[in-house]
Amino acid sequence: MSKSRLRSRWSVGRGRHSAARLLGAAGQATDTSLETLESRVLLSDPGSTFNTAQELLLDGNGQATYDDALPNTSDVDMYTFSLTSPDFTTILADAVNGGDTFADRVDTKIELFDYQGNLLGTGLDSGKLTGGTPKDAWYGFVPTASQKNPNTGLYTYYVKVTAQAGPQNGATGAYSVRVDGQTTEIVHSGTATEKTTSGTLTLPLQDIVYHVTTTSSNVWNSLATANVRADSNVLDSRIDLYDSTGALITGDSQSGRLTNAFAVFKSSVSSTFYFRVRSDEFAPGRPETGALRWHWTWSARRSISTRSADRGSRPAIRRARTARSSTNSSRSPAGTRSSPRKASGWCP
Repeated sequence: MSKSRLRSRWSVGRGRHSAARLLGAAGQATDTSLETLESRVLLSDPGSTFNTAQELLLDGNGQATYDDALPNTSDVDMYTFSLTSPDFTTILADAVNGGDTFADRVDTKIELFDYQGNLLGTGLDSGKLTGGTPKDAWYGFVPTASQKNPNTGLYTYYVKVTAQAGPQNGATGAYSVRVDGQTTEIVHSGTATEKTTSGTLTLPLQDIVYHVTTTSSNVWNSLATANVRADSNVLDSRIDLYDSTGALITGDSQSGRLTNAFAVFKSSVSSTFYFRVRSDEFAPGRPETGALRWHWTWSARRSISTRSADRGSRPAIRRARTARSSTNSSRSPAGTRSSPRKASGWCP
């Protein structure tokens, strides 16, 4: 730009825009002769290789979020993050909250690598829900000892995010990569007393993971229940239960008029169980976010078959069974067999 043009854009000397006058007016009303720029947040584009991966620094809650976009299916975004200790860790390539319309959002894909570049797993979607199958990729895992970098003492991972299909409207597909490497501990005594805790899901496809660690006491060898209750008008809850290695044990997804997820599982001693809660809905206008309340119960009762020391009670049990069988037979119509009654409750 020429000096003459500079002078035409910025008055010098004793004019009303002299440096002294501008300095004195600092912090006062904006001069109308100065152009006001729009507010912007500048983020560097994540690299596409392990060496140029964008580092995600987890906060005090073990979480990190980075906003970016996938312009086409050939674009590659690489991220890296580290954990100081192993815990159930979740990664979501979230496009449903990325700003694009719900139907036109990008279809994301996640690939997870360890610090040596070994592929650990792939996430293509968020699993089948009552509201459908979200195309926003999710992956959850528990770090292992072999994934710890001996040089740093950290569990370092790389996340590759790509697009399986571009947005239908042809626009750039915005998304946020969300990492959560810290679960919420639930302290339970292992008795039949119910343990409760509250939480809130604030975003569609958000999840919260809790964990319970059992001791060596035999009271933990029992059936246990987990129930998530919420206002059905705002949140349709879902439970996914994982063992200490991150393998899925069971899940519950109520539908129709039943929306409070409920799961029954066999507990064990000296174990860790992870409970992931999220909404079964994710589309706009559906019960996808809101407050929730967990209810956990460990029955802490041994089954008859494990009472090896109580053999003296078995003849009485047999006699009771024989008496019930005779009573049922006497009540059955001639020429028919009475069927044994099913026990109430959950059956695997």
